[in-house]
Amino acid sequence: MKSVTLKADWIWSLCMLFLLMETLSGCSWFSGTSNPVKAVTKLWRSADSGLVMRIGISPISPPQSTIEPGAMERFQNAFEEQLRALKIPAIWIGPGAADCPNFIKSPSITPAGDFDNVAFARESRKWGIQALVRLSLLAYDVHERSTGFLWFQKSVEEGRFLWNVAVYDSETGAKMDEVLYPMTFKADENDLKFIREGKIREVQEGYRSAEKSLTTLAKTVADILADLPWKGFVTEVAADRLTLSSGAEAGLTVGRELALTSPATLFEGKHGQQFFLPGKPIGKIRITSVFPNRSDAIALDGVQVEKGSTVRSIR
Repeated sequence: MKSVTLKADWIWSLCMLFLLMETLSGCSWFSGTSNPVKAVTKLWRSADSGLVMRIGISPISPPQSTIEPGAMERFQNAFEEQLRALKIPAIWIGPGAADCPNFIKSPSITPAGDFDNVAFARESRKWGIQALVRLSLLAYDVHERSTGFLWFQKSVEEGRFLWNVAVYDSETGAKMDEVLYPMTFKADENDLKFIREGKIREVQEGYRSAEKSLTTLAKTVADILADLPWKGFVTEVAADRLTLSSGAEAGLTVGRELALTSPATLFEGKHGQQFFLPGKPIGKIRITSVFPNRSDAIALDGVQVEKGSTVRSIR
């Protein structure tokens, strides 16, 4: 029996390592089917856990070019409104929320100037946050495109919002998916002049096009999150008592049993990217007391639990 268990553990670790290496190396073995990180999450996907995720929303990153005052705040509010309208069992935590932690309001940046996904993963687990949505407005500008055929071709100038949205998983710190989305719209000469000055309000289709694109981006986020199961995290271990960073708000109740995996381990890709490799299944826990955003539990069958372990709904 022991040799069978060891073999199963070895196979689990090998599968997790292979899937994560696909993500880090940028290989296309999964292309056309699913994102590698989403493939990992599907191994644990539950049709209906009845549990509610907590998802962070970072402040929208502004473009490097000039944009009129108040525009980014308006976009932030519109984007959050569209996300909350989605039919996803989630509590959305934006930068304006009273309980929004600082790591969401001001995400950590690496020395190279990139988003610090490792710092995000570590902090998000303490807060019971399963994922983070990061939206950037890369450009608000005049875009030129060709129209017509052969010698009848001509160039047409139009307005453009160029967006990028990415969703990060808190267990692995990996980018689940990323989408570049351009929204172009018709603009006359006056509109083009205002666009070059970073003005939106004076442009006839300005805010209307921006808010239409934010609706599409929210639906894109919903599609990315569709394969993300609820996860909880062990933040404290004291004798036989465990503390989770999720509670009644997430739908946890006394007596509920959850699957337990060992802590994720830090892994470095060939280009220096760092991610966490998911742990392996080690047993189950049972909730003994519940608070709004915290709960206590005990391990079942003598399982040894470490701080940083992950729990999931049992299928």
